[in-house]
Amino acid sequence: MQTYLRFTRQEFEAIDRVCRRVELTEETFPGLQPLLVSSLRGLLPGLSERVAGFRKYQVGIVYQHLKGRREAQGRWRAAGCEITPEEYRALAEACRDLPLRGRFLSYARDILVHHFLVASPGLAGKLARLSDGQFEGLCERVRGQER
Repeated sequence: MQTYLRFTRQEFEAIDRVCRRVELTEETFPGLQPLLVSSLRGLLPGLSERVAGFRKYQVGIVYQHLKGRREAQGRWRAAGCEITPEEYRALAEACRDLPLRGRFLSYARDILVHHFLVASPGLAGKLARLSDGQFEGLCERVRGQER
């Protein structure tokens, strides 16, 4: 099985640009290939056709690479706001004992917003502005860092 894919700089930059519009989570993974195919069709039709023929594991290679690059940048962006590395560390520390799954997510966000209102009102505001999906993506990342 192939463990890497080759793209020209232009192709990779186009893929990266398209994927910047979405949070890379387990929930968005199934829609990644159709998004790439439709978004690249007008820009790079050959690449669009190539991506359309990818198997699931090949889409996974692209997904994991892009997700790793985002994490390596040390910042998490959503809803027009950026969570800095310092804010992320504070958030990860505060999340250690919170259930960050399923029906507890909305309660966890409320608890975190309240927790940061005094110590870090900017972070509290950023958390409050995230959509449910964006907050879930952030929690997934925090859980991933704990492993």
